[in-house]
Amino acid sequence: MRGGVVVVILAAMVVVAFGLPPRNLTDPEVNPGCEECEEPWLIVTTGEGTNDTLHHLWGAKEALSFLVVTGTGGPNISVDWDALHNGTNRSITFQSQPSSVFGFVIPSLILYNDPKDDGAFKGQNESLRVPVSDFTWSAEVLPNSSHHVAVKLQTTHFQDTPLPNETRILMQVSAYGEDGRSSVLPHLLYTPNSAQLDLVLDHLMLNLTEEANSWKKTRWGMDVVVFSSENKVEGEDGDQGLKFHTQKSLDDEHTPGVFNLDQLTNAGAWAEGEGGGYLQWRPVSYLSSDRDIAKATVPNLNTSLPALVNLTEPLRKSLAYAVMGDNLTLSGVAVTSVISFGQYKDGFYAAEKYTTWTVAIGEGVPPKETFSTLVVVVISLGVVLPAAMFLVGCVVLAVRRWRHHGSSASILITPE
Repeated sequence: MRGGVVVVILAAMVVVAFGLPPRNLTDPEVNPGCEECEEPWLIVTTGEGTNDTLHHLWGAKEALSFLVVTGTGGPNISVDWDALHNGTNRSITFQSQPSSVFGFVIPSLILYNDPKDDGAFKGQNESLRVPVSDFTWSAEVLPNSSHHVAVKLQTTHFQDTPLPNETRILMQVSAYGEDGRSSVLPHLLYTPNSAQLDLVLDHLMLNLTEEANSWKKTRWGMDVVVFSSENKVEGEDGDQGLKFHTQKSLDDEHTPGVFNLDQLTNAGAWAEGEGGGYLQWRPVSYLSSDRDIAKATVPNLNTSLPALVNLTEPLRKSLAYAVMGDNLTLSGVAVTSVISFGQYKDGFYAAEKYTTWTVAIGEGVPPKETFSTLVVVVISLGVVLPAAMFLVGCVVLAVRRWRHHGSSASILITPE
């Protein structure tokens, strides 16, 4: 029995040992080289690996943008700030041509009335898009290390009017230089090639139009554009380079009550080839700061994923266009979707006035959920212990029968 447990623990240690090689992360720079930028237009942190360099680019000006850029060049990037402000093609360049670019953009939030209590946004007539550019943002670099850096983004104004203290959009964006699991529910896995975005809509009760202010059953959603520089798999027909799928699990050890893991991956990731990229999240949205499953709803993704056709003004001024340029509209490069927060009888947004969405973005193949060492040991004990008890019982019975047989034979051959 002890030998079985030792084998399980050693196997778990081998799995850890063969994780991705670590990266050393640079301190995040907010608007590097721009003296006139008051808002966090561009935040950069770089992970230096053994064979390549990984750039994390984040921004909260005009449109929320989150990119992972992989290349073999050094850590330096060049920004033409005038071109970036004007929405000029490829205003951000790198020391060498990136081998892979993956990311997503949130150009606007969606407030929608849901009188049928469907939960998801389905193109309801009573809806209003709120551009991200209507908000003013601040950035705070949090204490960091060579294997973990984080930046907190937060709204301060809406349409140039200060927001009440409790009204805000809060995001903590983290990059990692080693394998592990987030300490915050839903405890997503992370790798040296990934970052994590934790979004909170806290008391987001805005004074919008008179019609929108009259809606009684409102929910929040947001437009999302997901893009990748790699749009095909060799030998595949068509240009469907981004796919959604759900990974099921029998274990909810790390995220109580949630047994699925949703993923949006590009061609390289779902084919487990080189140059892949992914978004990965648990289908749970907490409705309170303590993140109790008793108060939770779900993020609903529109999985039809129509291709991006037109570049709107927010997209032209986003980091996606600054890096990708007009390639964003090439076939299979970018798709559009809507993520909305809600499910039947969750009380709508007004019930708790708090909604979260936590998503990981990374380069390569997304990490796969497996049983932890503790769970494996417990399962192994559940199998080994009964088997050992059964074996010991069989041995005891065999010994007793042998002794009984031996004593009976002795009695038969004893002389009178």
